[in-house]
Amino acid sequence: MQNDLTLSEAMRKFQSWAEKNLAPGTVADYNRHLQRFFAAVGDLPLSDFRAHHLVSWGKTWHNIVAVQRLFNWLADVEIIARSPFTKVKRPRPGRRKRTFTRHEFARLCRRAAPDFRLFLLALRETIARPQEVRALRWSELESCDPSKSIDEALCHGLAYFAIEEYKSRERRADPDALRIIPVSRRFGRMLLRIRRSATHSGEILRSSRGRPWTKEATRLRLARLRKAVGLGRDARGEALVCYSVRHTSATAACVKGIRDRILAYIMGHTNTRTTARYQHPAPIHLVEAIDAVMRRSQEKPR
Repeated sequence: MQNDLTLSEAMRKFQSWAEKNLAPGTVADYNRHLQRFFAAVGDLPLSDFRAHHLVSWGKTWHNIVAVQRLFNWLADVEIIARSPFTKVKRPRPGRRKRTFTRHEFARLCRRAAPDFRLFLLALRETIARPQEVRALRWSELESCDPSKSIDEALCHGLAYFAIEEYKSRERRADPDALRIIPVSRRFGRMLLRIRRSATHSGEILRSSRGRPWTKEATRLRLARLRKAVGLGRDARGEALVCYSVRHTSATAACVKGIRDRILAYIMGHTNTRTTARYQHPAPIHLVEAIDAVMRRSQEKPR
């Protein structure tokens, strides 16, 4: 056992392992939370840690999970005998409920630089996960009509992305099935413009410097945009983030009558109960829906 190691030394060992075994986004998330924990408690020896160090600091599910993951790994590789944080209870992870209004999204797009505006529009048009949109590649584009080229398919709204590796693939009834991300006619025209001037292969959506978007880059860019246009947190303390675009588009699809089963396929969900968590109809949506129902019921039969 190496209980004489300090927190900073343990974090370096964990990061070295994580970079070889975990997804880059997961490593970045863990590192961000662990750095905050380190700043709060200091570079204590591992033998000095007690449950109260995490209880007094950790306020969110993600805070606590990151620190517990570090110390559980230290125990698994026998650097420490056991984690002092095993019995620390995690708060229930909050569920995102806030969506963009049309006015809010338009304000952001008008203020955004062209490279990031395209990313936001891609999120809206595909209803895909932000990490999926960041990773979209030219090689994954397919045409619904084999007789049409990719350019023709994009122009006529007949294209889609076929993704082999994706979230929750192992939970699918058929784990070999592809993740299909349909391309709307409007997004197809955007892609066609990029395709005609593209000088690179690989990821399609890139920053003005030609680099593929990262989670941290899009998070920081949207944070600056929110501040620039004055979009603060709501009464629940929730800020608008990239994932909010997915919730917004899912809600719009629900209001327009898209069936949950179809929407689940579009969003890459294995269960419609998950899809339902992305739908947040406002009172005005319900009023408009009942009004439409009543108007149809009062129409005279021909």
